[in-house]
Amino acid sequence: MRLKLPETISKLINGGKAVVLISAMAFLCSCGNFHEESKSSIQADLSDCVFEFKDMGINLFKNSDYITLSSDTQGIYGLKCTNSDGHTNYSFARIKSGQSGTEEILIGSDNTRFDYLVTDKDKYFYAIRTVYPDTKGIQNVTDNYIYDGKGEKKLVKYSPSGDEIWAANITKEDSAAYIKGIAYVKGGGILTYSSEGFSMYDEMTGEGHFLNMDNKGDIHKDRVLLTTPEGEIYTVETDSKWRFVLYEFDSKKYSLENKTYIPEEISVGAKFFTGITYDLYYTDNNCLYAFNIGDETAQKICDFAKSGLYADDLLLLNETTGGEFEIIADYESGNVRAFSMKKKEESSDEVKTITIGITLNDSNVKQHVIKFNQENSEYNIRLIDYTESSFSGYRTVSRKILEDLENGNAPDILILNSYADQCDFTDKGYLEPLDEYLKNDADISSKKYLDNISKTLSEHGKQYAIMPYFTINTCAASKDVIGDETVSLTNYRNLCNKHNIKPQNMMGNIYFEGVDTLYATSGFEFIDFDNDTCEFQNYNFINLISLLREIKRADDNNSRNLNEYCYMDKKAMLLPYHISEFEDYRIIRDGYFGTDISFNGYPARDGGISYIDPGLLFSISKGSNNKDIAYKFIRYFLLDEYQYSIDWGFPVNENALDLLVDKSTRIKYYIDDSGKRVDTISSITIGSREFLITPLSLEEANDMKRFICSLHKFQYRDTEIVSMIAESVKPYYTGEITAEKASLYVQHRIEKYLSEK
Repeated sequence: MRLKLPETISKLINGGKAVVLISAMAFLCSCGNFHEESKSSIQADLSDCVFEFKDMGINLFKNSDYITLSSDTQGIYGLKCTNSDGHTNYSFARIKSGQSGTEEILIGSDNTRFDYLVTDKDKYFYAIRTVYPDTKGIQNVTDNYIYDGKGEKKLVKYSPSGDEIWAANITKEDSAAYIKGIAYVKGGGILTYSSEGFSMYDEMTGEGHFLNMDNKGDIHKDRVLLTTPEGEIYTVETDSKWRFVLYEFDSKKYSLENKTYIPEEISVGAKFFTGITYDLYYTDNNCLYAFNIGDETAQKICDFAKSGLYADDLLLLNETTGGEFEIIADYESGNVRAFSMKKKEESSDEVKTITIGITLNDSNVKQHVIKFNQENSEYNIRLIDYTESSFSGYRTVSRKILEDLENGNAPDILILNSYADQCDFTDKGYLEPLDEYLKNDADISSKKYLDNISKTLSEHGKQYAIMPYFTINTCAASKDVIGDETVSLTNYRNLCNKHNIKPQNMMGNIYFEGVDTLYATSGFEFIDFDNDTCEFQNYNFINLISLLREIKRADDNNSRNLNEYCYMDKKAMLLPYHISEFEDYRIIRDGYFGTDISFNGYPARDGGISYIDPGLLFSISKGSNNKDIAYKFIRYFLLDEYQYSIDWGFPVNENALDLLVDKSTRIKYYIDDSGKRVDTISSITIGSREFLITPLSLEEANDMKRFICSLHKFQYRDTEIVSMIAESVKPYYTGEITAEKASLYVQHRIEKYLSEK
């Protein structure tokens, strides 16, 4: 049954397109308008729920954050904050509808902070600005925007070209509270909503006054302001039963009127967007839905997965014309892009589906899927997320994939980050060798890739996976302490005694709660995964669990007394570290040791082992009927476009790695507003001491490269084996059994597990 709205609300909805504002709970909300006839006429056209997406070529969050993302009749706009090595700029940024570029107007920098931004019908814009006495003041702002510094906060009006029109003091209520929303009211001015209530500011002078009105609810503190270009205001929030309700803000009475419920099926956390074809749209990240104010149910508009859009979050949707949109999608970690979106035209040609099974969330993969689908009319790639709705962890995911492989339902492509799974699937014959594909690919065979990576990827003389980048898991040590020796499970006690280091402190601040790291490194050295055999009944494994028992006893007695300077003070020997950048060398050397270092690796039977930790592993299923197309997709991650874009981890293209070597020896810089180069040096704080991360010398950078290229062992991750080892040795740590008995228990458990795989 359709709800009958009061006449004032009906007129309001039919008045114009709405501005979208971000709330404190990250809702994106607004109200739209259109005539009843157009609503019904387009509904059938959208029934198949498949849209096509075109990348607008804008990486919005590249070195930037958007404090506000909104839309109005001109397109999408936002308050942009750009950071470059300690230098901060704030800009008003706009993407006009139909354009692929961003227009920006600089409005402040360094000791100035901006929060919230809204436009009016004449293209003027308003923002909350706080100016601090110095550049350090802005660093005292906590995550919930409560200001610890003594900044001067004002509401500022800017002309369309960025000239300041006025800067007005905010009300004492806004000054003392957390401002949650801001909206433009035609003929009234600027309305703010804070934890104290509503304030109104005159648009000509900026003079503000607090509105003494009944706030009517906001039980869960999730109220969001919604506004139309004409200046009429709505609020949306959840009531005591967690159902969304809509109110009209009466700018003459200063009250919330005409309470209306929106469809009950919409769950808490939904994001709302303005519309033309429908009043409101919302998304649950799988689909886009729409409804009109007063509707009891929503209409499914777009199935994102079926349409080939694989984003983690939809931040903004702006309907530019009936049924066509511009969206801003987030691919994790601030990797945000803009797309145009329109209904996919029906085609008589059959489109073949290529499936990709994923076990991890990678923004570059998702972006390449969309690009691939846009460029290929004959094929459409669809992702199958094996981690979705799974709370049982790694082994459950692995078994789900294996079950599909065994039943002939395998995806065409598998993207893994577990070398253990890679080996298991290869051994069972489920993966396609890639050697001929790589050999016959001129773009790849002509390039120089790291020999140690290619050799380590080889299984039984064939390569079954592409690994585009990797990190390194190792332990560093001071050359002053170990000299030319290598710390192993055989000699660690002698070395500790020699240098007056307690064995339980040998690895610094590794506590017993974190010893799974040692089970999965030093402990796994007693397993031959190639032949599925193990050998735990020996004195080296006993040395390992003896070390871990001493760590546990020290933790139980609170007798560690180590701090961040334990390596400089020579109270600890090995620093476990995950290396992902060349500058990590400087952090380890100067930050932790203060002297020359070597990479010992984790103590093993015959020395120390450093591990290659795979970033992504791309494979093609043996049973795929689309192997050539599958290879066409995965080859991209070995090409220059991707290899030279890697800024976390180490690329496998040697020339791309050499570029990082060279970059690590040079001072970082940015170009300031006047076009001048400004050199910068990053810093890091360890304990209470801050030190500068200066460029590496050429010798240091080349030493790092030689170390990277010397590694020949992948990190083998199997949480089930780790759990078996931990469970089997637990009685030894509590004194119930001997170390020899514990090693026997481990031997039997792991031996049985390997034989049943």
